[in-house]
Amino acid sequence: MDVAQASQIAQDITAITSFTHSDQTIDRLLGVLRAQPLVSAASLWKIKRETKTLCAKGRTGEAFKLDPRIEAHHEEFVCRYDNSVIGDIITNERFRNNEPNYIDDITQYQHDPFFRGVLSHAKVPLRRVIILPLKSYKRSDADNPSFFLIIYLSENEGNIAINEALLHAIANKASSTLSSQIERNQNQITEFIKDITNKSQSLEAILPDFMSVIVPKYFCFVHAVLLWRPSGSQRYECRYSNRFKASEIKQDEVDAIAQVCVETGTSVKVLFDYKALDGRCREMKFTKSAIVAPIRNQETGENPHGFILLLDKLSPLALRLHSTAMIIDRFDWEDELMMRHAVSMLGMVVGLLNAEERRKQLADQMAHEVNMPATYIYATADELISDYDEPGIPSPSRHKRHLANIQSYAHLQLALCDGILLGLRDDVAAPAERYNPTRVDLYELAREIVRITFPFCEQHDVRNDNIRVTKTLPILHVDQSAFMQVLLNLVSNAIKYNGDAGFDQFRVQIDCEFVALADIDADIVKRHFGIRYNPTKPNEIEPALRTGHIVTIEDDGIGIGKQYAERIFQRYFRVPGVQQFSARGSGLGLSIVKRIIGDHFGAIWLESNAKPTRFAIYLPSKISTKDYVKDPGWRGDRK
Repeated sequence: MDVAQASQIAQDITAITSFTHSDQTIDRLLGVLRAQPLVSAASLWKIKRETKTLCAKGRTGEAFKLDPRIEAHHEEFVCRYDNSVIGDIITNERFRNNEPNYIDDITQYQHDPFFRGVLSHAKVPLRRVIILPLKSYKRSDADNPSFFLIIYLSENEGNIAINEALLHAIANKASSTLSSQIERNQNQITEFIKDITNKSQSLEAILPDFMSVIVPKYFCFVHAVLLWRPSGSQRYECRYSNRFKASEIKQDEVDAIAQVCVETGTSVKVLFDYKALDGRCREMKFTKSAIVAPIRNQETGENPHGFILLLDKLSPLALRLHSTAMIIDRFDWEDELMMRHAVSMLGMVVGLLNAEERRKQLADQMAHEVNMPATYIYATADELISDYDEPGIPSPSRHKRHLANIQSYAHLQLALCDGILLGLRDDVAAPAERYNPTRVDLYELAREIVRITFPFCEQHDVRNDNIRVTKTLPILHVDQSAFMQVLLNLVSNAIKYNGDAGFDQFRVQIDCEFVALADIDADIVKRHFGIRYNPTKPNEIEPALRTGHIVTIEDDGIGIGKQYAERIFQRYFRVPGVQQFSARGSGLGLSIVKRIIGDHFGAIWLESNAKPTRFAIYLPSKISTKDYVKDPGWRGDRK
């Protein structure tokens, strides 16, 4: 090989990048070699030292082809190496040191289990061979090399010891490609699990998708069984099987599987000579290796929630060339690595779901512990007020006013508690699970907000009479507690941040007008409604969303910097400098408000950031009636 040839091959190999599937990258790599006159063919193999077998990962197809009618040559794709010259090469010192190995004449090995199929079906004469060891960067040095590349040289190539620097470049490229593909597959598994977790509320709902998508994609043709331990019991049952109905597995078979799973402990393991399903294996023509993978929360160290069991897989390469071939490719270190990553992700999901369940329990506990005393305070004040209205009972207006204030505080505590609970509720739960729409007069609700904030106004030196509500506020079908939280949050924020306005000068105005969506600025619609509104194609938007009410809350307070107009709706964000007003806050209020409005098909935005500061809320005509509760989106139905 001359310098120009070596340089060109090196450039072509360096230009190869990682593709979605490893086969694509390997085909490119082999294609670069095959394009050179000195290379007749090339093939890539994975070494499985636990079972002393080799598995074909890729080959140049034009040089030789398996005859699908001759089953004796199936070992060409998955074969043992302990009785082959390849076995001697794999165990020699040169191979262990990642150095190329050479065979001057493979025709002397025409009866060798590894080379006989190649020699029988080669389209061109094959003689000289280079065996190039490849490392996996996902394994320890003790387990490497984990692959090897065979390069068959042309009959007329005189010098077999071709440029070793080039061979090392090929080996490094192939090694990095194989390792990066494992990482890519792990990332894809992560993204898939994240996606199905966002759509499902329990591990039981996630696992069927995992078993039907991830297992076939990354473990090829396998028989998969999911064993699940019912809550509060040590007994296991079969919940899922991708080859026959789970109910067809007998309980004694389930018990045998469960026993082996428990004995393996809490780590993913590959088992050989697996005997727990002897009958099942014979029926399905499988051998006896398996992967046992426990699903458990790694952080808590608790017992596994269940086990995933995979029985032997079929070689996809062999089946691609011969659809009836039953070629068994036993599990290996790569399968163990991928399954360990998968169940680790599922274990994290278990932890997140448990945390979510604890959060819901906290919300329920708060509802009980916080609401109850506030309810008693309110009811007691109400009873005392009614006593003053009894005939013959003196009615000191001062005492009655104080009782009304106590009642207002209790009402305020109940409203604030509803807001806290709403913040604790599950963000991904369907609106139907979080809200209870009823017929609500927003004008009366706003008047109630003004009344209960009277003590709050006194605390911040604001005149309560200067909070004014227009009678044009509509009657809608919404969750009353949620919308009380919306108005209460916006009004109380205005009161807290009134700035230096005098007692009589500071005002809050709640107004409303009926508008068409087309009249609202297109940029606002695009940013805050989550839809693209095209005035020339109004049919793109549901009719009940095209019109509605815009409720504005306007105040003479300190204003909000223009740069914070979007960020104020983010969780935990507070405008810098507001601490000087000694106003307590968590930065959650406006994010909760935005979510409530969005859940009711509306939108909220900061319409004016200077004095007067004005928030705008669009509430579509859709929520004027209760029919929207039948919408699939409201109920959380998924296709």
